[in-house]
Amino acid sequence: MKNKSSLILRKTTSFFLVIIFLSLSFGVNASTKNSNLNNMTYQEQFFISKPKFTDFIDFISIDINEAESSFIKPGRPMLPVITKVITFPLGTRILNTTINFDTISYCLSKKIMPCPQFSCYNKNQINLDKYENFVFDEIIYNSNELYPNKPYNIHKCAGLLDGKHVLIYSIKIIPQYNPGRNIIFIPEKIDINIEYISNEKQVLNYDEQYDMVIISPEEFSEEIKILVDHKNDVGVTSFLKTTEEIYSEYIGCDKPEQIKYFIKDAIENYNVKYVLLIGDIYKIPMRKTALSWEYFGNLVVPDVITDLYYSDIYNENGSFSTWDSNHDGIFSEIRMIMDERPYNETLEIIDIIDGAPDVVIGRLPCSNINDVRNNINKIITYETTSKDKTWFNRLILMGGDTFPNVGGINEGEYVNEYISSVLSDFIPIKLWTSLNTFRPLKINLEISKGAGFVSYSGHGFQYGFGTYEPDSNIMKSYNLLYTLGIFNGQKYPIIYFDACLTACLDYKIYNIINAPCFAWTMVKKHFGGAIATIGATRVGFGGFEGDPFIAGSSCLHRYFFEAYEPGINIGDMFIKAKIGYIENVIDTVIYDPLTIQEFTLLGDPSLKVGGYQ
Repeated sequence: MKNKSSLILRKTTSFFLVIIFLSLSFGVNASTKNSNLNNMTYQEQFFISKPKFTDFIDFISIDINEAESSFIKPGRPMLPVITKVITFPLGTRILNTTINFDTISYCLSKKIMPCPQFSCYNKNQINLDKYENFVFDEIIYNSNELYPNKPYNIHKCAGLLDGKHVLIYSIKIIPQYNPGRNIIFIPEKIDINIEYISNEKQVLNYDEQYDMVIISPEEFSEEIKILVDHKNDVGVTSFLKTTEEIYSEYIGCDKPEQIKYFIKDAIENYNVKYVLLIGDIYKIPMRKTALSWEYFGNLVVPDVITDLYYSDIYNENGSFSTWDSNHDGIFSEIRMIMDERPYNETLEIIDIIDGAPDVVIGRLPCSNINDVRNNINKIITYETTSKDKTWFNRLILMGGDTFPNVGGINEGEYVNEYISSVLSDFIPIKLWTSLNTFRPLKINLEISKGAGFVSYSGHGFQYGFGTYEPDSNIMKSYNLLYTLGIFNGQKYPIIYFDACLTACLDYKIYNIINAPCFAWTMVKKHFGGAIATIGATRVGFGGFEGDPFIAGSSCLHRYFFEAYEPGINIGDMFIKAKIGYIENVIDTVIYDPLTIQEFTLLGDPSLKVGGYQ
């Protein structure tokens, strides 16, 4: 997706340009070269199209066709980012990277448009005094120093792409801007040279091959065998491993680490791609991390529970990812602080984590055998009866004005509209506050008719969701009690909750009584509900003023639906979304482990979207 600010206006620009051709060369050494080893070289040359400038009243925006994201720091110049993703076999060691640019400079008559602010999630919880007054970083805009100070960033991680375990080497090329002189330097030709050692060690060695392993406590094993048989019948080779077996066979600092070591073995011995956890967080523990987020003086997120821990098996060098770099028994110790004027993102990173999924994790947080039996029946029914049904081609879109009087758009509806354009073969059903169709009875009526997908973008709670009427403080909400009025039979949708807290699996009423969160309630519902949901276990952020797709939950939402193609498995959509988020957001917009940790898949990761023939 191109830079939104450059898409708003397409009128003829009227500003003064002076073009100067420069040839610049930049390089970085990733590690010391070892001449005793047999090195290999990756080389690529590519060209960048001419930038497009759009003239606004006070600023100029820049768009480059090859740019899929932007370099974002609120209040500072917004610059396009050209991302080049190169993959190597897992275990590859990068020795040296050199990037050479032929660069053209453009002298502009107006300053480059500043980046928008973060959208505030909960106005009742956050002190907005600093937030509302912050708009423009005068220090940066008056400086003669190049911004950013480096013309590219490199991000490395191990991940699962197209079914292969690889080192993902993401080069993010950013034009440099001199605000004081009002000159921007934009690459025209780029030469990449990477020296590396491939397959320094053999990471994977398959004895047998399976597609999926199901992990559950022994008490559910008899019912789960029915699901294993079904999966094998449809070609998803599967087997069951009980938690009791794992705890007796594997050593770790605690039960989650024991499970993670088993998953590592399942990948390396059986080429497992999908892992389905059947059991609530008390039967199969969810990793609680020390990731925290402070937003303008408010501790919005003190910790996170996440199944990404089980999915992120390898570090970039192919070693086991413990999520505990300093071995103190505290996991993913990362403190994110957004504060100060001019804007400053402070990071305290104690534990270095990769964050990219190496296996696809889904969870059915069943607390009893009835939940297990019901969800297995729903999966089998969905996969064997949904194909070519007319109800599957319906796309329910739910949203409103997520942040009233901020950014000039109805953010939830804006997100929905884009999702509809991506799923252009689906019939859109708009349940929006602006149309007065975002109402509980109307929502129940449309879900009861069946749908392939439901896309919701707005605010969320452990027990429901809600959003605002346009430019209004009036919230329209939908809670757990309303789900009793959903009667969609076997016409199960996949629901994406682009919102906070809907998948908070440690939800307790009055902090005492365990209760099912909203996303799980929709999946566990008998005689209807959803076949799978995606939601957040904690509070998150919703993007930026005027553009919810720059980062945060709506950006991940976008990547999920962009990954759809007929016949895909839901887990493949989910993993592509997370890796796409890492490739395009990390190191250019914000270092954001929160979004990728908190969003979780409640459902079978091997589920065939739309069913089998």
